[in-house]
Amino acid sequence: KTIVKFNSEWLENMNLKEKYQGLKTRIKPLEKGEILVKIQAALTCGTDVKTFRRGHPVLIKEIPSGFGHEFSGIVEKVASDVTNVKVGDRVVCANSAPCGECFYCKRGEYNLCENLNLLNGAYAEYIVVPERIVKKNTLILPPSLPFEKAAFCEPLANVVHGVERTGIKPGQTVGVIGIGPIGLMFARLCKLKGAKVIVAGRNPIKLKLAEEFAHVDDIVDLKKYANPEKIFRDFSDEGKGLDVAIECVGMPEIWELVFSCVRPGGTVHFFGGCKSGSKVSFDTTKMHYGDIRLMSVFHHTPKYFRQALDLIASGEVEVEKLITAELTLEKVEYAMQQHMQISPIHQHTVILIILYQISRIKANLLTVRTDRLHGQIHFITQTTQCNIQKTHRDIQFCLGSIQNVGSGLDQLLFHLMHVKTSYKSKDSSAILKFRCL
Repeated sequence: KTIVKFNSEWLENMNLKEKYQGLKTRIKPLEKGEILVKIQAALTCGTDVKTFRRGHPVLIKEIPSGFGHEFSGIVEKVASDVTNVKVGDRVVCANSAPCGECFYCKRGEYNLCENLNLLNGAYAEYIVVPERIVKKNTLILPPSLPFEKAAFCEPLANVVHGVERTGIKPGQTVGVIGIGPIGLMFARLCKLKGAKVIVAGRNPIKLKLAEEFAHVDDIVDLKKYANPEKIFRDFSDEGKGLDVAIECVGMPEIWELVFSCVRPGGTVHFFGGCKSGSKVSFDTTKMHYGDIRLMSVFHHTPKYFRQALDLIASGEVEVEKLITAELTLEKVEYAMQQHMQISPIHQHTVILIILYQISRIKANLLTVRTDRLHGQIHFITQTTQCNIQKTHRDIQFCLGSIQNVGSGLDQLLFHLMHVKTSYKSKDSSAILKFRCL
């Protein structure tokens, strides 16, 4: 998690005052039930990163739109009919609130509300909070609670919801794959429920947090053990398999992997959302005759948002340990790029620079992430542009398996399996160069 703060001095510090002077977004007049919040802290989020990369079918349904949804701040203005908060109150606001009247709300499934209009715009100096969120999902902070901690209420509320719906019980064995902030919070809450928890990840910082923040019972370093299934099974009671496996990555192949880790009668919770249109396959015999429960939980409700604030304020969940950096507002895009380059399921981001002749001497920069669980480079995530000094006419990329990974990025080695030519000129062979970040 990265804390994003507005700093009125950043223009001067970045020598951009003349460029940006006078460029302000107009704050619309408040309507019935609305409040204006001056944002004090906003968080970056994996969901924001996915939205930044490929859009989001629920979070942002149309553009242009505000961006960012985890924040806390101070009430700057209130509409005349607002009674539950006042100017000067320190608050945290959720990014949604259920209508209470639709098909799903009448059945108590508030997270599935058909009118769940999500609030975006946390990466700004101010945000207008709509009436429904003001009434149902705006909470006044305890006097001593820092804004940075309070901003974690929204992501933690999702995890509180997920843990309750999963039905974690004392003494159960629970495995979590993917130990970004969400996975780490799942691990912590499962521990608070009295479960025995094992986690799997590869980022050294996250592995350390699994111990210092989540206080888990066992940790699997996926750099050393690419497939944690056997370790998870050995961790479970009598080696039968986990009672509960929780996926917090959002990749189809990891969904399939966690399914193999639970015992008959166990529960698999697919919390990480995959790209739209993704498909997975499971052994139906194991699922049916093994009486395995498959489930997913989406979003939060006012009940879980309140519980999240209580957990943070009490100190039971030390969310401040999850903050990795503090950036000013103009560096939001930089924060998104950093998130895309460093993933809890990928130790290295490999930059393949494909060189070819074009008039302005530029090249496509293709980011290819190495999936250590399956040992191969398997997808291209982003295309951008970079300046280069040398050019070649041919374009080529390769698929390969990882032969060895040392402690330094420069020690990442590939055993080339085959080469696929996406473009080839008539008079020379294709050229590939790569480097590691």
